[in-house]
Amino acid sequence: MMLIPLYGEEETYVKTYPVQWNTIDGLHDTISEFIGDKGKVFKYSSGNEFIISTTEHWHKQVDTLLKELDKPVPNVRIEVTMSEAGSSRDSGFGVKGSGKVLVSRKGGNAHFQFTPEARNQSTTMSSITKQTLLIQSGRSGSLHVGEEIPYAEWLFFYGRDHGYIASDVQLETEKTGAMLEASPQVIGSGPLINITLTPVLRTLVNGRHRHFRFTGASTTVTASHGKPVQIGGVGRHRDLYDRLLTSYSSSGGTKSTSITLTPFINFPDGSGNLK
Repeated sequence: MMLIPLYGEEETYVKTYPVQWNTIDGLHDTISEFIGDKGKVFKYSSGNEFIISTTEHWHKQVDTLLKELDKPVPNVRIEVTMSEAGSSRDSGFGVKGSGKVLVSRKGGNAHFQFTPEARNQSTTMSSITKQTLLIQSGRSGSLHVGEEIPYAEWLFFYGRDHGYIASDVQLETEKTGAMLEASPQVIGSGPLINITLTPVLRTLVNGRHRHFRFTGASTTVTASHGKPVQIGGVGRHRDLYDRLLTSYSSSGGTKSTSITLTPFINFPDGSGNLK
């Protein structure tokens, strides 16, 4: 009768596994749980490598697993177009004057007439600004909306009422701005991308910048490589987004912003890049 040795009885040896496209911290738990008590896993951080002691059978299994896990993670370049529309009003009182100067050999005299008038002028403005974000799939980047916003107090108490801001935090209105956190996730190899947008309120707390994420008001849009998609239809959070996307104009009025995102998938090694 031939005796077949169990894996636990096989000879163990040490092998090094370099990780190219990910970090060993990100993969460590997965590898350790996969091997379990069949071997030992060590991290060599300076070389971004795993040092694994196990049997021939499990080394083959780890090698196969790492080939699946350690693939290049695509980057997503998001071209952001922000269409801003607003108005400013100029009101007050002034005078309007008219007249003439008469000159003769005997000298000159002048006659002027001044009429008081009220000013109440409204000017409509529009502009387009662009930002570009480069974010690794699965990670996040920030889209700046307004450095100072007119609805800071409303947004602050919204955040407090929904548990995003602690009750002991005090608002400094003139130092409060708004952002959207963008988190793209490539679906498979593309071309579809899920982009999750999370409202963020940025303010000073005890002299330090703090960011408060309104996670429960996140919205996700599905876009395609190279195709623009407009942010809208945020459902029950519409009041929040309407205020978040309103900021001050340079003339002191207010402006509302509509946002269009155009994402592009880019693989670091050039493989799988879409046209």
